[in-house]
Amino acid sequence: MASPEAPIVIAVLNSNQDVIRLIRSALEDEGYTVATEHIVSFKDGATNLAEFLSNHRPAVVVYDVAPPYMENWNFLQLLCKIPDIAATPMVLTTVNNAALEKVAGKTRAFEILGTRDNLAPLVQEVNRSVRSLRHRHVVTAFRR
Repeated sequence: MASPEAPIVIAVLNSNQDVIRLIRSALEDEGYTVATEHIVSFKDGATNLAEFLSNHRPAVVVYDVAPPYMENWNFLQLLCKIPDIAATPMVLTTVNNAALEKVAGKTRAFEILGTRDNLAPLVQEVNRSVRSLRHRHVVTAFRR
């Protein structure tokens, strides 16, 4: 009897619980296992990032760059220096591309409007990232 395939885990790191639920639902509908965490939990030490990564081993990380943009962009840059994250494709989201780009330059982050209606391109980007797992560190995003 063949063993079942290991689930593909997608980590969703966001600062808004409603958006986390929306993205989780959309990705679970695609057959992914979704591990979620509020970004502040990592920043304030309530959740240990190394343990989260070790426990979940995400294939892709969906990371939200929320206001304050500079603080969250800098936190993303720190995350990308962690070996377990550096080798993991990332899909960026934000609520305001224009404001984020003033801080970070052109990011092509996927702009989430808080409804499930605009998540199809995000899901497509996650699917594409999963297919390209052989590539080393890829920070990818999609802009509607």
